[in-house]
Amino acid sequence: MTPAEHRDPSRPASPAEPSAETLLRAIAQQGDEPWFPSTYAASTGIARDALDGPLTDLRLAGLIEVVTWVKGRGQGYRVTEAGRRALRGAQVKPPETSPPPSLDSIPLNQRPLLVIWLLAAVCILVFLTGLVLAAWNGLSIRDYLTGQDVATVHRLGAVRGWDLVHGQWYRLLTANFTHFGLLHLLANLLALILLGAEGETVYGRWRLLWLFLFSGVGGVVVAVAITPEVVLAGASAALWGLLSALAVWLLTYRSQLPELLFQRALFRLGSIVLLNLLLGLVPGISWSGHLGGALWGALGAAWLLTERQSQHPRIRWFLRGGIGVLTLLPLLGLFLVMNWSADWTAMRQRYHLEQERRRLQEAQEQFNHEVVPRLRRISPSQLEAIERAAVLQLLRPASRRDSATLAHLREQIQQHLQDAEQIIAWLDGPPTGHAAFDLYRQQVQHYAATVQHALHLLTLMLDHPDIPSETTWHHWGQTRRQLETLWLSFQPP
Repeated sequence: MTPAEHRDPSRPASPAEPSAETLLRAIAQQGDEPWFPSTYAASTGIARDALDGPLTDLRLAGLIEVVTWVKGRGQGYRVTEAGRRALRGAQVKPPETSPPPSLDSIPLNQRPLLVIWLLAAVCILVFLTGLVLAAWNGLSIRDYLTGQDVATVHRLGAVRGWDLVHGQWYRLLTANFTHFGLLHLLANLLALILLGAEGETVYGRWRLLWLFLFSGVGGVVVAVAITPEVVLAGASAALWGLLSALAVWLLTYRSQLPELLFQRALFRLGSIVLLNLLLGLVPGISWSGHLGGALWGALGAAWLLTERQSQHPRIRWFLRGGIGVLTLLPLLGLFLVMNWSADWTAMRQRYHLEQERRRLQEAQEQFNHEVVPRLRRISPSQLEAIERAAVLQLLRPASRRDSATLAHLREQIQQHLQDAEQIIAWLDGPPTGHAAFDLYRQQVQHYAATVQHALHLLTLMLDHPDIPSETTWHHWGQTRRQLETLWLSFQPP
């Protein structure tokens, strides 16, 4: 607010002007609740302007402090500890000499900044993490500091459309804390501190944090929807959101702000806009992200200010509850774009093809690891040695067969049967969706089942005491020829 004209403290108060002690006692009666001059003037019939002089004296003496500002009521005051001591001494003495008051001596918020420094710390920490990551991987530190190492920034949390197709939606948030190089980081930190100091004052800590995140995610959503192939990083979208939120606040309370205060705030915002416009000349800057952040920031600010000013409890309750829905609005818009845009449709199709190739590759790797070694052990060439030794034993009567050889043959046959059973069981799983490879799997499974049948016949023949009949030999030979045919018919996937 514009400070009142400084008056001579030795001059007695006019009849229409209350004394400083009277106002101090009135403010003290409010306790911890803020005391508003407009309310006091209305209740006592004293002109509101008559309170400026003694209030200025009390503030310069450190006996009262500004603790809040409410639309329609102005600044709210509260007695300081020095003021309470002065009241206990039953005397209030304004300073003998007081310098002319200035706007800078009227703090609107006594609480230290918290959210802004927290956000700045996160940005710095992420940037330093990228520096360590680049050094650890043997990459150029200079490239990282100058913003040329896009791969490292992407690993830190930057976003592009392909990431969202892969389901990495968290990058819409993390992209706001990653930066392309030291200059990018320092410029955004400067704007964050300049904007955040006023933003945290007029909106409060948690509302400002919500505005930052909401604008940042919203701006990234707009940018990635328009240019899905570009890697996006930086807090610029969130900063443009804070900038537009402060502009909305200034326009909302324009009629209630002193002209000098309004002009100063407008000048600071204009300076930050100019800084961002100059930075926008750097190649690679996403203007769509800046514009998106500004639009979402203005919408969020209008929502918060409407909720704050509403006099109807139901409307305020509705607006507070609607913040959650408002927060999801950018994501809903991006979801619609991803499903209707031709560029996003083509990207999803590439993603599905990539997923199909990956599934096929994984299935082939598992096949090569689980099936191929067992398949080689039951190939016709591997079975031939066992079958030749078995035939030599089968051509003899049971009394002349070598028991040690038979035991060894049965052991080998059992091992091959186990390989065939494991192949059949493993290939009983769901198909891969790749027609050629699934056909190959079916052929291998059929071959393993035929091997299993042939080995069972051979086992029965070895267990029978007599020499096999001609029919039995024919049956086994037919199975053996089928096995050879199947082996030669394998089609590679």
